[in-house]
Amino acid sequence: MAQATQAYKRSFAGSVGSGVKSIMGGEGTKYYMLVHKVSSQYHKAGESQPIIVNQIEIGRDAKCQVRFDESFTTVSRRHAAIIRDKDNWKLVQLSHTNSTYLNGHKVQNEWYLQNGDEIQLSTNGPKLGFIIPEGKGAAVGSIGLTKRLSLFRQQALRPYKTAIWSVVAALALVCVVGGIGRVIMIEDTDCKKLKSYISRCRIFVGARTHSTIAAYSSCVPTLVIGYSVKSRGIATDIFGTDERFVLPVQTISKPQQLVDSFDYMLLHEHSVKEHLKLVMPEYIETARKNTAGL
Repeated sequence: MAQATQAYKRSFAGSVGSGVKSIMGGEGTKYYMLVHKVSSQYHKAGESQPIIVNQIEIGRDAKCQVRFDESFTTVSRRHAAIIRDKDNWKLVQLSHTNSTYLNGHKVQNEWYLQNGDEIQLSTNGPKLGFIIPEGKGAAVGSIGLTKRLSLFRQQALRPYKTAIWSVVAALALVCVVGGIGRVIMIEDTDCKKLKSYISRCRIFVGARTHSTIAAYSSCVPTLVIGYSVKSRGIATDIFGTDERFVLPVQTISKPQQLVDSFDYMLLHEHSVKEHLKLVMPEYIETARKNTAGL
């Protein structure tokens, strides 16, 4: 069913906002899958791609969440979009030069999608199947947390990757505060308040030595982005090795390395936390004795 509405515009809430809700396993939040019917540089024929955000774009542009390589010359940079409209999904035509087809019919502006529909990007172009899971697998919470985090990176953050990495490089502290389902951007404040925030993190990722020590001493599983041998020495002293606990900044060549390191920490969250609970009291007591006369 076609319907004229307001012009489509990419929004932070439609990608990052809805992605955060999906990470938290928002009750009642549903997702859909796109089934790739041809192989490309990024996907194989038959591959199903779960979509957990409310807004995606399809095309050859690097910011598109569903991307085709340069060999698909009739696919535009930003060819089409799929957006949530309350409980429904709509296919929106973006390209001014190449058409989009739904079940063989040309999409003029937008069209509501139904389970089992087939999307085609331009005449004789690549096809995608639109599938809405049913039953217990219909909720986004049925997807494992590690997988949801990976999808969040691929879909929610992709359109803003350059800006986000610039913020990270300038030092942003992002806390996922356990138990209350919030993501908080924390402004700079005094050391006591910062440590209080850090202590409530489920997992901490940090580069500054004092911040990572605050996390360790609070028994928070910590991934260190290390820029000096000092960070590796501290991790080795605590865990017997720095491998998997410190990611030297000099070795980072791809964002995926950071994602893989975080996924490992998430997978071993419980055992790392228990180890810190076991060894930290002795470290803290030793530090107190050594500083008692200062």
